[in-house]
Amino acid sequence: MPWRNVTETNIINAMNSCDRLGLDAFRDQFPGFQPAENLYMYYPGRAQPYEARPLIAAAYADQNPGAPGLVPSSFDGINGHDFLIERFHFNAQQI
Repeated sequence: MPWRNVTETNIINAMNSCDRLGLDAFRDQFPGFQPAENLYMYYPGRAQPYEARPLIAAAYADQNPGAPGLVPSSFDGINGHDFLIERFHFNAQQI
């Protein structure tokens, strides 16, 4: 799990970027990621929904500028939703 060391600051920076760009344009920055099918993630105090994998990919890029970015296969067998819930207290809501 290459993103296990992302910080809350990295997550907040990623959310700010998503808020500025909008969900679709934000996701488009990370080739290969598809729209969420089941769950949106919500951060306490924010009304904007987020998609777990693109958000984690953006947080990882924020922490590791110049490093190869995360791709969908970076998440094989790993649930990004659980990571955000357990580490950063996100809430998940069915789409």
